[in-house]
Amino acid sequence: MRLRVLLVLLVAALVAACDQQAALEGLLPKEEDAYARTVFTRLCQRDLAAIEAAVNPGVGEPDAIRAALQQAANLLPPEAPSSLRPMGVQVNVANGRRSVALTYELTFAKRWAVGLIVLRPDGARYVIDTLRVMPTADSQERLNAFDAPGKGLLHYAMLALVVVTPLFMLATFVMVLRTPGLPARWVWAVAALIGTGRITFDWTTGQWAIQALHFGLLGGGYMKPPMGPLTLIWSAPLPALAFCWQRYRTRRRAVPDAPRPAPDSPPPDPAAIPALLESLEAVLIRTGETRFAAHVAAARATPDTIRALLVSNELWRGSGSIADQAGVNRGGEARRAIEAVLIDLGRAQQTMGLVNSRTGMWVGAFSEWRRSRR
Repeated sequence: MRLRVLLVLLVAALVAACDQQAALEGLLPKEEDAYARTVFTRLCQRDLAAIEAAVNPGVGEPDAIRAALQQAANLLPPEAPSSLRPMGVQVNVANGRRSVALTYELTFAKRWAVGLIVLRPDGARYVIDTLRVMPTADSQERLNAFDAPGKGLLHYAMLALVVVTPLFMLATFVMVLRTPGLPARWVWAVAALIGTGRITFDWTTGQWAIQALHFGLLGGGYMKPPMGPLTLIWSAPLPALAFCWQRYRTRRRAVPDAPRPAPDSPPPDPAAIPALLESLEAVLIRTGETRFAAHVAAARATPDTIRALLVSNELWRGSGSIADQAGVNRGGEARRAIEAVLIDLGRAQQTMGLVNSRTGMWVGAFSEWRRSRR
């Protein structure tokens, strides 16, 4: 099953990469693309006069333009490139004038280069405003590959943050939804999924940048243009951390548990505990929690079953217990009524030394929430 899921994800990633390259090629203006390919081919073939005739004369003196073209040609082998793969396209319109910037990877027999050309239409011809080439040590795909050499501790620390942060935020989101009696639950739930600030990290070069004023969903992501470098994106999960810290402080303020009594200790005083259990059963029935009410009613039958209920996970433990779930979906008033009875019951148990390991935590949490609502 896991292998099948991994294969599906791998195929999806490959399809997405292919679609991304196809989408880029679909954005290329056909006429400008054809002209740009001709210019780079002529540059490799040292046909500089034809290129010079199309260069914007405003960029420099003729001798300087000619020298710059010769310098660019010297960076390339004297052969037509075996391929010209598009890497980027940008179309700008300003003051009614349209210009197109095109970036290509030029591949030769044993060499590679990146070329940039900026051109604009001028009647029936094109004018070249910028023409640059930069030789590279290898193809862009290999230079920008995820497993390319040169990755250090900072790379993998950033990768870990980008992977772990969304998982932490989703876990906090679930924790918010499952915390009983939490004021402003949905505000906390939405905030737990939002990261603040932004750090972008270039996986190829290791360069990074910080943007302080930014809000991002799930705190982690990436960008990967065709043949370009992988860019990791991370936002700090401050709201999620704030909720976890507040939850931790609430638990720390909980009343400590009294020691668990020995198995042969006397049963609880029937004058106190059964009355509180009767009140708990009544409030559970009144709030529509009939399943929990039936469980309490059955446990009130004998002193032994009362003892078992008081120290049970069904009453005081975590997920699915009466303390955790009773009244959560019945409205705030219902939940507060149940919490009030549980506070009295829990304190009576602590006085008698008959507790579950979570009794003190829940009593402290309920008491703290009650004080915060006043």
